[in-house]
Amino acid sequence: MKIFKKSLLAPWLLASLALPTQAQAAIEDNITLSGFASFVGGRFSEDTHQFAGYDDEVTFSADTVMGLQISAQLSDKISVTTQLIAKGVDDYDVEAELAYLTYSVNRNWDIRAGRIRAPFFYYSDFLDVGYAYPWIRPPSDIYRILLLSFDGVDTLYRMNHGDWSSTWQFFYGNEEEDIESVLIGETIPTEANAFTGINITLSNDWLTLRGGFVSTDITQGLPSALANFYDNVLTPAGFGDVVAEWDIREEKNAEYLAFAAIIDYNDWLFTAEYTQVEWDRPNIILNDEAWFVMAGRRFGDFTVHLTYAQREDDPEFEGNTIPEAHPLHGVFDNIISNAGNSEDTTITAGVRYDIEAGVALKFEVSRNERDIAEPLFPGHDSPLDDGTLINFGVDLVF
Repeated sequence: MKIFKKSLLAPWLLASLALPTQAQAAIEDNITLSGFASFVGGRFSEDTHQFAGYDDEVTFSADTVMGLQISAQLSDKISVTTQLIAKGVDDYDVEAELAYLTYSVNRNWDIRAGRIRAPFFYYSDFLDVGYAYPWIRPPSDIYRILLLSFDGVDTLYRMNHGDWSSTWQFFYGNEEEDIESVLIGETIPTEANAFTGINITLSNDWLTLRGGFVSTDITQGLPSALANFYDNVLTPAGFGDVVAEWDIREEKNAEYLAFAAIIDYNDWLFTAEYTQVEWDRPNIILNDEAWFVMAGRRFGDFTVHLTYAQREDDPEFEGNTIPEAHPLHGVFDNIISNAGNSEDTTITAGVRYDIEAGVALKFEVSRNERDIAEPLFPGHDSPLDDGTLINFGVDLVF
């Protein structure tokens, strides 16, 4: 697959620099300005819940995005980058998702500091640039982690090994973000500390392999109903130890593994990714593993593709140490099951038509099926219905 990595940034960043006229003119000669946009509509068939941000009404907000990036080369060694993005899902409020300084030690080694993209997935660096991949969006069953950026430092080291090249990325930082949940209609404050990890990418002319590891300490708010259950039901009933074990308002460590393989051979495309999240103490959500495979082929300006994706969220029910004879044991098991004990499978078929350089039309149909991963009780079915999502849109880079 041809990947277009477009850098986007903000003119006001440079305008704010109080530089002499000659120095500022020299910098302006080294400014790179670029942008991207996606205008996407869609409708999900069911009215019981949303999928990928869509419900049973046609909407153009879930995946519509516009971005602008400015890079300024301040010297042979130093550059600055800022990315401004407005998303329909955020009411088109403009936010700086990237803002970092790069110091090039040499042509193979860069050190960056500031606000950097969180590198959870293969497509993370250009996740908002829909033109860079064949789908409307990468499979949402896998690309489900909502912390997009972090404040910190990273280093990128590139090497050549005959016909192969490699990139080594090490990073460290922190992040605080308010995440809006469409399922519960609440905003959940989330804090990630000691966000630490490594990514290694190997590639040749037609094959790219990537592996990554992240460890971070997470503190998160709770939905009001769950907080009320913890504070006003379980704790007064004498099960404060259970609350302490499960409550994510107390810091927990999460470890994340990711692997990817990308093949672009002649006109054939193949992409596969696998991710896994584990916690040091029981957690109701995002204790899961997910994967997808995509096969596609180019026919001139057309690309057709088929993707199979699956995510299984499997909370640690053994962490429910309330005695089984106690009525609250079953109540808590039900909460765990309904909140996070699910298996999602999505099959997506799509077509992309490259009208001209920098402009692509896309159409997709996705069938999502959701079930209880391991039913606790006979006949315990998922409260959410299977459904079909239809998407159409246009992606641009400029």
